[in-house]
Amino acid sequence: MIKAMEQTNQGANIAPGLLIDLNFVEQAVARSYDVTMQELHSGTRKREIVEPRQIVMFFGYRMLKMRLSKVGAHFVKDHATVSHAERKVKELYQTSKPYRNRMNEFLVQFGTDPSTFQFLKA
Repeated sequence: MIKAMEQTNQGANIAPGLLIDLNFVEQAVARSYDVTMQELHSGTRKREIVEPRQIVMFFGYRMLKMRLSKVGAHFVKDHATVSHAERKVKELYQTSKPYRNRMNEFLVQFGTDPSTFQFLKA
C-alpha cells in the first residue's frame, strides 16, 4: 500500500514525505461532510452526497495528478463526470466563502498551502 501511495504522489501538489492516496482523501472528505464511503460511491444525486464526491474527484485529478478516467473508475463514473466535478468545484470555490474555507481546510490537512494551489484560481 505504501508503494502505491508513493507512486500516486509523484508529481502531486502535496508536501514531500506526506503519503496521500485517493482513499485517504475520500475518507477525510466523507468525515468532514458526515457521509459514508458507501454514500459517496452510490449513484445518488442528492446535493449532500454529490458535493463531497465532486471534491474527492477534484483532489484526485488536480492534487494527486490521476487521470480523469482513473478517478471516474473509482466512483464508477466516466471521465466527463470528473471533468464536470472539477469545473463545479472551481466555480463554488470562487463564489462561496464557506465552500472556499472548507476547501482550504482540506488543502492544509493534505499538506498543501492554499495560497499556492493554482488549480482553484480562476
